[in-house]
Amino acid sequence: MTGFTVTRLGAPGRDRVRVARADGTELGWIDLGTGCLTVSPGGDAELVDLAVRAWAVREHVSVPALDPPDDPARILAAAPGPTEIPGADEPSTESTPTKAQSPTTQTTATPSPFVRPAVESQPPDQDDARVAIASRLDRLTDVGWQVLHDVPFGPSDARLDHLLVGPGGVFTVTTRSHRGKRVWIGAEDVMVDGRPANHLLDARADADIAGRLLSDATATPVEVRPTLVIVAGAIGQGLTFLQPPADVAVLRPLDLPDHFERRAGNLTSQEVEAIASAARRPATWH
Repeated sequence: MTGFTVTRLGAPGRDRVRVARADGTELGWIDLGTGCLTVSPGGDAELVDLAVRAWAVREHVSVPALDPPDDPARILAAAPGPTEIPGADEPSTESTPTKAQSPTTQTTATPSPFVRPAVESQPPDQDDARVAIASRLDRLTDVGWQVLHDVPFGPSDARLDHLLVGPGGVFTVTTRSHRGKRVWIGAEDVMVDGRPANHLLDARADADIAGRLLSDATATPVEVRPTLVIVAGAIGQGLTFLQPPADVAVLRPLDLPDHFERRAGNLTSQEVEAIASAARRPATWH
C-alpha cells in the first residue's frame, strides 16, 4: 500500500501537522494549537489522526486527542490532551485545553543481548492465539521444516514464541493478539485502537537474539529474519497496512503456513538439520 508522509508546518499562530500520500496528495492536517482536524477532499480523518499520533510518539510532541468523526468531510474540534503512550498514566478526560508539555530527556541504557525489551502487558487471550498459530506452523513439518515453540533464552523467563528452520531460511515468529481491536501497520509503528505498541521492536529483538545465539552455537553466521503475526478484529483480519515494514514480515494467521511454504532454496537439508539441532539444545539459549 502507498506510504504516507507527515510534516510539521510551523507558522505564527498556525502550528499544523500535515499528512499526505507518498505521491504528494494531501489527506488532511491537525492544528496543534486549536485541536482542529481538517480533512482534504478524498482524505480520511481516521488515517490523518493515526498517522499524526504515530509521528508524535517518535517526535515527543503533544497532539490533541480527537474522537472519531461522524463526517470525515468536515472540520472537527476537540480539547487538546496528551498523546497516549503505553506505560503512561491514563489520559485526562477533562475538556479544559492544556498546553503542550516540553519533552523530557530520557537516558536509555544499552540492553543486554539476552534480554528482550520490556513490552506492554498482553491481552488474556495471548496464550490462545500463540497455540492457534503454533498449530498452523506445525504443518510446515510436512515440507521439510523444523518448528520449535516457546523457546526459553537468557537468565529470565523470556521466550521466543516460535522458531522456524527450513528450506526458506530461519525465522522467528512473534505473536500478538488484539481480538476485537483495529490494528494499523506502518513502516516503523504499530497502532492498536489509536495507541502505539512495541510489536515491531519485539519482533526485531527476537530475530536478533536468535541470530546471535545460533551463530555462536553453529560456529557459522546464521541469518534469522523476523516475522510478526497479529490476531486482530473479530476474526483475526482487522489489520490495515499504511506502509509495510521493510525488514519485518507482518502477517495474519490465515497467511500461515503458505507464507513460508513458498520460500525455498536458501538452505540445504544438511544446513537445516545442523541449525535445528543447535536450536534444540538448551545450552544454545543460555
